[in-house]
Amino acid sequence: MKWNVRNQFLIPVSISIFMAITCLGIWLSMRAASLREQSIENRIVQVISTIQESRFPLNSPICRQLKSLSGAEIIVRTKSGQVMATSDESLRLPPESPKPLDPHREFSLRSTFKLKLNSEEYYWIQTPLRWMPTSEILELNVLYSSQEVKNETRKNLWPILWSCLLAWVFSTLLISVITQKIVRRLSHLTVQCRSIAAGNFEPMPVPGNLDEIRALAISVNDMAGRLAEAQVRLKESERLATLNFLGNGLAHQLRNYATGAMLAIDLIPQEPHPDHLRDNLEVAKRQLRLMETSIQNLLTLGSPIKSSLETIDLRELISDLKPLLEPHAKHAHANLEFYLGDQPMLVSGNRDRLSEAFVNLLLNAIQAVSAIENAKTKRKVWLHFTRQGNWAIARICDNGSGPPAELIGSMFEPFVTARKDGIGLGLSICRLVFQEHSGHIDFRRENEKSCFEAVLPLKPIEE
Repeated sequence: MKWNVRNQFLIPVSISIFMAITCLGIWLSMRAASLREQSIENRIVQVISTIQESRFPLNSPICRQLKSLSGAEIIVRTKSGQVMATSDESLRLPPESPKPLDPHREFSLRSTFKLKLNSEEYYWIQTPLRWMPTSEILELNVLYSSQEVKNETRKNLWPILWSCLLAWVFSTLLISVITQKIVRRLSHLTVQCRSIAAGNFEPMPVPGNLDEIRALAISVNDMAGRLAEAQVRLKESERLATLNFLGNGLAHQLRNYATGAMLAIDLIPQEPHPDHLRDNLEVAKRQLRLMETSIQNLLTLGSPIKSSLETIDLRELISDLKPLLEPHAKHAHANLEFYLGDQPMLVSGNRDRLSEAFVNLLLNAIQAVSAIENAKTKRKVWLHFTRQGNWAIARICDNGSGPPAELIGSMFEPFVTARKDGIGLGLSICRLVFQEHSGHIDFRRENEKSCFEAVLPLKPIEE
């Protein structure tokens, strides 16, 4: 469930304010109740003091007037229980009396004796009274309804509770408006960040308020500007890296073909027979033509490979490449053994690109066996063609020492090589070529041999 920033801020703060206002309301209610009780206590004390200090005879009509002023029932009786004056004829006090009011202690309703008369509970306060005009000592009984105390207290509490509730509602609405404003500004920043993630580095308008969100917006704009500059530098670096890759790749191919042509020419003095002489010259010319093809491929970089597809028999392709590889093999004292099978291996592809890939693989194998120092070990390079369903599988193996173990996992990446004079592009070019033809290439070391397995889809034979 989404828990947005507005709710994360609004709900906890609203709850905190509600609890704070509730606590304040409880304290104010308790304080108001205490003050109301004090007010009632002061009225009772004032009534008692007024009656005790009066010099007029106290009778029932006067008691009823005092009741209307103070809210307390007043009953005057003798010590024997005879009622001399009362504000309510229906009230009959029990014969036992409560502890008289101590004039030296502060009066409190909470410590006052409670009495139940006519199904109603009263606070019963009793104090001595000198009866005029006989100066007889009587009992002054003041009764105050406990329900009336509760009603008056409750009546004072409701305004406090409503005020607290309204304060909470108002504060919640105010916080909601403030958080909505903050969230709206943060939403603008979110939109800007998403725009930056999508590659749009245009700066956003900066808010006018001098606060942290304005500082954040300025930082986002600064980040967008830096990313725009970094993107420009990255594109420039990518262009330079592409040019470097293409240049190194072309240099790699031209070096292979130039080496092949030089080796073919170097073999001419060793071949006095005219036919062999023509063969070596033809090999040199083919190497030079391959150099021209590589340069032409660079000039047509980006053209779809499908525009130059043709049906190719891989057996014929390898047979045509074998003369180009023999000078390298003779120079390395290596034996080339090709097992091409007796069935056509027809694929749909670009002849020049596939030739380039197979030449790279076979030259790598020849260079690998050239490093064998044991004179008793024969240097051999094998190429086997097999069919597996609708796939043509070419295995190029050699009995060299193989690549270092730490390079096997990355040997198809550009610029990865174990040779000091190597560029590290041959195998990456091979992988790219086979992927262009919907195939793939893998490497494994088995039975003291290094083997590359190239897989290409066979073209269906038309009947």
